[in-house]
Amino acid sequence: MDVKMKKVKTTRPPDDVLKKIRGRDEDCVYCHRPFIKGDNNASATVEHLNHRKDWDSVGSYVSEGKDVSKIVAICCHACNSSRSDKSLLEWFKTSYSKSKNINYDTVAAVVRDYIDAYEK
Repeated sequence: MDVKMKKVKTTRPPDDVLKKIRGRDEDCVYCHRPFIKGDNNASATVEHLNHRKDWDSVGSYVSEGKDVSKIVAICCHACNSSRSDKSLLEWFKTSYSKSKNINYDTVAAVVRDYIDAYEK
């Protein structure tokens, strides 16, 4: 039987946490493209590193007093759209990631740390 996950509205990180994340992630955490306002593909987007549609990771982390900056990053719109709801390790195998040389060794430390904690 095919079980469909219910999509939940993901909570936005608190403004002070989002400011900290934006300060850390000055370019795309995946492809390292600089962010350019007005360029749809290069615009900065909030990226939830988890891939489960049925889990509001930010809301859970906030309510549990955990550090949201460990599960949220800033990436370009093109990478965010390409990744969609795939796990990071699954996404690295796609033609998009391969064409841009996006893999465990090339992504930002926050992404590697997330993979080490939750996907390995």
